[in-house]
Amino acid sequence: MNKKFSLKKYLTRFSLGQKLLAANIVLMVILQILVRIFAGDAGMIACFALWYILYPLYCLFYGWKMGSDLEHMVKYVPVPALLYLPTVLILFSFKEVALYLYAGIYLALTCFAALVHHLLKMYMK
Repeated sequence: MNKKFSLKKYLTRFSLGQKLLAANIVLMVILQILVRIFAGDAGMIACFALWYILYPLYCLFYGWKMGSDLEHMVKYVPVPALLYLPTVLILFSFKEVALYLYAGIYLALTCFAALVHHLLKMYMK
């Protein structure tokens, strides 16, 4: 009766969309933790590294995974951009136009990656 816990078996219960939605939420929680841990300029540098390096890469990866089943997963494509906005608007004011621009860029990155993966998959058949 030695049952070992297997994360891989446990994660098979969830759909890809649910897994990526959870990853989005974790990424946004990391942002809040960074702001609370690092004081002053160090916190801002950590946030900028997250926003301008890690988050665009994540959006490309996210879109690529969505492109594998785009017909059913299209509802999850705008999730990274939509979760980005409330998280940064908590930290900054609603008047920062650049934040809306970055959300649009992240949405475009996600859509681009999803479309490229979907088209590659379609033409490789």
